[in-house]
Amino acid sequence: IQNSFSSFFKLGFEHILEGLDHLAFLLGLVLLFRGKELLLVITGFTIGHSITLALGTLNFLTVNVSIVEMLIGFSIFIVGLDHLQQHHKHLVSSKTFNISLFCLAGLLIIFNFNLLFLFGLILFIYTYFLLQLSSGKRLLMQLITIFFGLIHGLGFASNLSENPIVQDQMFSMILGFNLGIEVGQILIALLAVSLLTFLKSFLSATRFQILNRSLSMYLIGIGLFWFVSRSF
Repeated sequence: IQNSFSSFFKLGFEHILEGLDHLAFLLGLVLLFRGKELLLVITGFTIGHSITLALGTLNFLTVNVSIVEMLIGFSIFIVGLDHLQQHHKHLVSSKTFNISLFCLAGLLIIFNFNLLFLFGLILFIYTYFLLQLSSGKRLLMQLITIFFGLIHGLGFASNLSENPIVQDQMFSMILGFNLGIEVGQILIALLAVSLLTFLKSFLSATRFQILNRSLSMYLIGIGLFWFVSRSF
């Protein structure tokens, strides 16, 4: 069991370091939050993905892996958009954003993307940002992070399910894999926070703001790319 635990801890640690989409989502959380709030949302992400990681690995949940991978891209798009919204308060209600979003939706429909699923995602975007105006943003993002954690957990579970698992060592393996992911997440988050703190002290306020917006656009772009490319 000890060997299983250590090997799956290593597998989880390597998976989070090699999982560019999971790292991109984590970067989004680091950009959005600081200090105690960052710890809370990462905890929410942990709770979410721990639940579905266990349920998926134990075969209590069976999902379409392609849809999970698409939604992981969508989650990255959302955190990037949320961060950009901090600099452009009326971004989501702007005419340019709406035209761009519906042009993308039209393109996906042309390529036979599921209409009901697409409508649900668009409704999610607008509902999320409307709720931000009428409720505590931090509480809302905490809940959304748990939700996205559930999705990312299914992605982790699909990776773990590719490995042979001995039934009587199941708990040890799931725990080791999950702890490996968490240690990797914490190290990457600390590194990102340290780097951003250094850059903030090194760069002028204007250049640091440009950097922030550029990172937002990167997350929006890469999230959309993964979402669209994984939908075909």
